[in-house]
Amino acid sequence: MKSESIERDGNLMIEVGTGTGKSIAYLAPVAYACISTLNQAVVSTRTRILQDQLFKKDVEVLKTFPNLDDLRVSVMKGRERYLCVRKLFEVVNLALNKMLDEEMSTELSGILIWSMITGDGDLDPLPLKEEMRRMISGNRFDCTRRLCPFFEICPYYVQRENAKCSDIVITNHSFLFSEANIRLSDGDAEEREDIGTLLPGFKYLVVDEAHELEASLTQAMSYRFQPYELAGTVRRLIKAVRNSFGFLKRHFDEDFLRRLWTKLKEATASLDKQITELVKVTGSSESGNRTTFTGRELEAIISMLAAISDTLQTHVYIGTQTMQMLDDVEERNEKIDGLEAEVSRILTETREWMKQIAGITSSQESRVVYVSRFERRLDSLSIISSPVENDTLMASIFPDVSVKIFISATLWVYSRGSDGFNYARRILGTSSNNEAVRLGTSFDYTQQLKFFVPTDLPDYLPNSLIYLESAADITLKALKIVGGGSMVLFTSYEDMKGTLSRISGGLGDMVIHIQDREDSPTTILADHVNSEKSVIFGARAFWEGVDLPGEQLKLLIVYKLPFERPDEPLIEARIKHYGKRSFVEGMNKYYYPKMITAFRQGLGRLIRTRGDHGVVIVLDKRIIDSRRAYSRKLQASLPPGVDIQAESSSKILRELRKLKRERWI
Repeated sequence: MKSESIERDGNLMIEVGTGTGKSIAYLAPVAYACISTLNQAVVSTRTRILQDQLFKKDVEVLKTFPNLDDLRVSVMKGRERYLCVRKLFEVVNLALNKMLDEEMSTELSGILIWSMITGDGDLDPLPLKEEMRRMISGNRFDCTRRLCPFFEICPYYVQRENAKCSDIVITNHSFLFSEANIRLSDGDAEEREDIGTLLPGFKYLVVDEAHELEASLTQAMSYRFQPYELAGTVRRLIKAVRNSFGFLKRHFDEDFLRRLWTKLKEATASLDKQITELVKVTGSSESGNRTTFTGRELEAIISMLAAISDTLQTHVYIGTQTMQMLDDVEERNEKIDGLEAEVSRILTETREWMKQIAGITSSQESRVVYVSRFERRLDSLSIISSPVENDTLMASIFPDVSVKIFISATLWVYSRGSDGFNYARRILGTSSNNEAVRLGTSFDYTQQLKFFVPTDLPDYLPNSLIYLESAADITLKALKIVGGGSMVLFTSYEDMKGTLSRISGGLGDMVIHIQDREDSPTTILADHVNSEKSVIFGARAFWEGVDLPGEQLKLLIVYKLPFERPDEPLIEARIKHYGKRSFVEGMNKYYYPKMITAFRQGLGRLIRTRGDHGVVIVLDKRIIDSRRAYSRKLQASLPPGVDIQAESSSKILRELRKLKRERWI
């Protein structure tokens, strides 16, 4: 099927389960097409971990195929994933001047040895502490690009050159849409380079984990402005300019420098007032953590943001003047270079804030502008502008790419009278007659999975103490029976905290790993794998992309169906977009299929190999309520062989004990 699509220059959507060898199945025909036509292909995955797996495992198998031993494949990640050689030298200089503690110096020694033998400068395989990783990795604000003395050996730019000469480039969705954003902006990249320089001009695009494209596209195409973060940037700019003027007064007229400094202080005072007023307007809503702005309110906010951007022009002007003066000083030394580099970095950051403001203020058509903050903390306040019509946007991306193949284990949602791919077509922006196929799974769910729903549990309601107490009780008892190799999935941090407060004292010597809002799953998963008594309490990040085969995950408890809040600004806007005729139409076309896809992803964490056995307990009776259309649709969308057993809590616990005694789990 893939070969036929490539030959016809057609698009294709494929749902295929875990463990079916799908990576080789799509890599092989794409590789032969690249070799025979001399065109290039891009394969995009959801995460960097999957990128590395494709490159180090599947590509090696692929090269054993006839006529593919010379296949050129490269990996392309974001700048922050690679070693910055200039910053490494700066850290070494700190160590030589005894400005690093013993632990960091030891870590640096290992990095130096690695830097001499690495072939690509990719930092991902290194178990670095976060502070050291930040100190030696690249980022767009610190990077001076072609002005850098190490530009010719920069791992990031070397990889970009390798990508231009590759048959297949393996990237991730985030990087893919960075390229798309540049192309949609007529090539106005931050480096002011031509279209297609982040990735080559490719003809074939394969998107793995395609169900996640909507979220990645939204992230890449959204504009964000954080008032308190901007204030921090400006404070650092003032400090850098002040330090520079302290040196420059020996080389330039002091009155001129004093006038510049006065102008900068006046602009900063104006900026402080503007930010205070903006926060007062946007941070005063009592309707929740996210608030949408429309009409006159939106006009007022747009006007405030435009005024802030105008004021920042003064900061950019004086910062640029400062850099020019530092550059004009004939007597060069490390101090001057350091001052100039610091001002340059902060100016780049300031211009990025202005770019984000411009994105919010330039056009509100087909976008929603809203304010987001964590737990009403004003210092976390963000003003965000996101695209609503992702289907239209997706259709406009990479129009010159003639073959697009979308693959995922969860593209299909049962829909009476259709092939089940209409929701996928909508979010992927493909035509209504786009080819789609649903392939089988290699797992026998009748033998490998037990699926329980307690019938005596109270109905789920947000902030319901009765529900939380009952759910916590069965969760505690189930975890004590099964022990480690368990995971509890939540859609609400409040529900997670409430449950933990009720059961943490009763788990004995079990090791509890709790995901906080800012936590990366990677560290938690590594600790979980190394402990036989580990239990993960996770939120959204653990519903997909988590691979815990065998004994690593035997029990999965799901607290509620993974509905998004329908009053979330972006979700509400998309329900209206897809429901042109009515709200119910939008729910059926977008909201319910989105929940079902997320649930199928969560369920997919449990059975990862043909030898796995596992139990899932869903603590939400709505899944078996036949009166609800979405429940019937969800049940019909589950993999063949999945049998939901609705039983009392006591009977489910008895069955768990029996399965444990029989070593089924």
